[in-house]
This record gives sequence, C-alpha cells and structure tokens, in this order.
Amino acid sequence: MSKAVQRLILDEITMKILMLQPPSPPHMNVKRDYAGGMGVADPSERASFGHDAGYITLPYMSLLYATGVMDRAGHEVRFLDAQVDNLDIPHVLEHVRTFKPDIVVACIGCDTHKDDPLAHLNLTSNGYRRAISIINDFSPRILAVGSGGYDVFKTAALWTLAWATFCGLEPRDLHTGLVGGMMYGPESDAGQLDEPPFVTGGHEKEQCMVQARRVVDFIRKTVFPLHNIKP
Repeated sequence: MSKAVQRLILDEITMKILMLQPPSPPHMNVKRDYAGGMGVADPSERASFGHDAGYITLPYMSLLYATGVMDRAGHEVRFLDAQVDNLDIPHVLEHVRTFKPDIVVACIGCDTHKDDPLAHLNLTSNGYRRAISIINDFSPRILAVGSGGYDVFKTAALWTLAWATFCGLEPRDLHTGLVGGMMYGPESDAGQLDEPPFVTGGHEKEQCMVQARRVVDFIRKTVFPLHNIKP
C-alpha cells in the first residue's frame, strides 16, 4: 500500500475522543500544569473530590494543545474539566460512559506508590490495581502509557498488575528473590505483586484520625437524624 493511500485512509478515520482534566482529590487543590501534568497541590478544607470555589487554575497546557490538534484533524473531541465543573469521581465516570469514547488513553505511572523515592505518596499495589480496574471497566479500548515510577522493582510489579488487569489475567508471584539469597536491599519485595495494607503511625496517623472523626461527626449530625438512628 502506497504512503498516499495510507494517508488517505487515516484522513478518513475519525474518533470520539474525551480529554479529561481530573478533579482535585479531597483536601487538595491541584495545579495540573506542573511536573509534566502530574501537578502540585495546595491544602484545602474540602473533604470531597472537586475544586474550591474561587481557586483559579488553568488546565494542563499540553492537554489543551492536544485537544486543539485533534479537533482541527476532524475528530469529535470533548474536553471535560472536572475541576471547573466540580465533579467527583462517580460523575466523571458517568460522563465517560455517556460520551462513549472509541478509545481511552490511560497514563498509568507508578509515582504514587508509597516506596517511590520522589513522589512521597502512600498508594499500595492494592489501590493501584483498583484504579486500573475502574479504568478497564469503562474502556472499550485502552492505550496505556507509563509516565513515571522511580523504584525499579515496584514499577515493574505495578505495570505487571496493570497488564494482567487489562488482559483479564490473575498474575502469580514467582518469589525470584528466594533463589540464591538477596543481593540488594529493594530486592526483598521483588517477587511480591500484591502488598499488605499500608499501616501508618505517629503524627501522620493522628492527622488521619482527625479527619476520620470529623467525617463520623458529620454523618452523626446530618444522616442519623434522617433515619432516626441514635448513636
């Protein structure tokens, strides 16, 4: 097939594309146009996904640029800004299901893992796998790209879990570190894909308990009376 014919075929292909600016997570207002789109965050009192009213931030510039390029190419493109529209995760998923894009491009970097030396977040493989499962459930087709992850062993393990989830497989731990002993410190977890729950302590645990008590008090004051529940 000649290049001219190939180009003609590509020009005739149009897709439904949904470009998504995710909502800020609870207690954060995220500025997406930093760190390659991963963003940086300012603290917030908001206890839900969304974005604080009056907190102005522009979407990730590369995302807007890509949206414009695909729109000029003739594709049916929708830009969903979950921060501006103050959408939580269930509403974002509902928008995706309603729009029915032809393909979902998922950025599945592993910076969020608790052992990553740069990001300093507390996600375990259990949470990562759950996020991948949610993406997989509403995606007709998936193009998954990696974009970070600076613990070599954990990144390999998480991408293995992602691939298995996309393919409907159940991975098996090989426990390669048991053969010949350990040579390097990080290798102690090299053969383990699933992890135990992450247990925190000290000041970080107390901060978590403060937020947990606040949520429980809110439910007692607002939800219990509606159902005549006595604590």
